[in-house]
Amino acid sequence: DTSSLSVLSTSGNKAIVQHANNAAGVYLYKLDSVSYDKGKTCGKKLQNDSIQITVNPVPSATFEGGASICKDSAGAVLILKGSNATSPYSFLLKVNDEHIMVLSSANNGLVSYDAVNNKAGEFKYILLKATDSKGCVQQYNTTQTVKVYENPMALFNADPVRATVLEPFVNIVQESLSADNYLWDFGDGNKSIETSPGTYQYQKAGRYQLKLLATNFEGTCK
Repeated sequence: DTSSLSVLSTSGNKAIVQHANNAAGVYLYKLDSVSYDKGKTCGKKLQNDSIQITVNPVPSATFEGGASICKDSAGAVLILKGSNATSPYSFLLKVNDEHIMVLSSANNGLVSYDAVNNKAGEFKYILLKATDSKGCVQQYNTTQTVKVYENPMALFNADPVRATVLEPFVNIVQESLSADNYLWDFGDGNKSIETSPGTYQYQKAGRYQLKLLATNFEGTCK
């Protein structure tokens, strides 16, 4: 695309040409002629100067990997990818408004990061900006949330542990930690999803193994 532009000097023998930077590309500005005193043209020796301006593209970035996981399990992997500009890229992130970190991509624009998995809680990873190798920057405010659930501990107390035909009742009290779902197996073929069974009666004499499976996060963490 070729176009012409005329500019006037503001003081003395200098004139300013402002280049619009809203489109990436390489632009060649060539001085065709210089005139003075209402249109009089200067000699040809001043008509061959030129300058090249390169407008680099602004980087783009994608950010994904939010998840809900159990503590100490296989962690969530956050993936960032830079494109549209010159790799490698660097990404500035903030974690829970407390910690700032910078991740650098490979030449393909990709970088992955293992999110926190050894501490229960909610962790918000916020992408603040992406920068390409030429220093071009794009601002962002993109969030991926990783929720880490505490692993439950199944605990209960049964009394007495030796019942009799005359006194066949066993009092069962659930004392689990970090759990919100329960599956009881009384060992006699009966099961229950009660939080705490309370009093349970075995119908026949025998030896029974009482088991409790405690879970949270919709049964995922056990």
